[in-house]
This record gives sequence, structure tokens and C-alpha cells, in this order.
Amino acid sequence: MSDTIPEVDPTCDDPTEFTVSEQPMLKQLVAMGWDFVRGDLDYPAKTFRNSFSETILLEPLRAAFRRLNLDSGGNEWLNDLTIDRAVRELTRRDGRGLVEINRAFMERLVSGVRVAVAE
Repeated sequence: MSDTIPEVDPTCDDPTEFTVSEQPMLKQLVAMGWDFVRGDLDYPAKTFRNSFSETILLEPLRAAFRRLNLDSGGNEWLNDLTIDRAVRELTRRDGRGLVEINRAFMERLVSGVRVAVAE
């Protein structure tokens, strides 16, 4: 369930980066079916992470791997070990520097990753 997207940035006068850029993007993503979760600067678990240094939300990612990889009957079939392999492959750091690492990550995210299925 989505939180409500704020109409204005309560800490600033309008227009701000939030009202001009971030808010319209959030509204578009929610309209496409994404969930909006209001963060908390003191409580990382509110945004599904253990610390704010985590940039990839591992539990939602694991859930997405299960949901997106169905058998011919529409059932989830990936086991935990196979999902662990897929997460490791997707999140491995290739390259030097943030731009190169992000580019490689986006390529894997868009193209998908292949891993051995655990028996």
C-alpha cells in the first residue's frame, strides 16, 4: 500500500526540486503501479533496509525474482539458493568508478542475469 505523496515540500517555498521534478515523477510511478513509501531520516527499516548505506533493497528484489520467474503453470519455482545466486550476479560490482559500476548494473537489470538453478 502506498503512502500519500506530499503536495509541497514543507521545509521550503515553492517551486522546489521536489515540486518541479521529484513529485511529478513519484506521481507517474504510482500511476504505473509502483508503491510510494515515505522515508524517515532516522529509521532505515521504514524503507526496507538495515542502514542508509544500502542502495539495493534486497528483500523486495528477492520477492521480484520470485514473482517474475514463473513456471508454465504460473507458479513460483525458484528456490532460495537460486535466488541468492541471481542477487549476487545482479549486484556484483563490475568496473572502476561509480559511473561504470552503475552502467554495468543497469545493463544486467535490463537484460537479466543467468545463473545455475540449484537442485
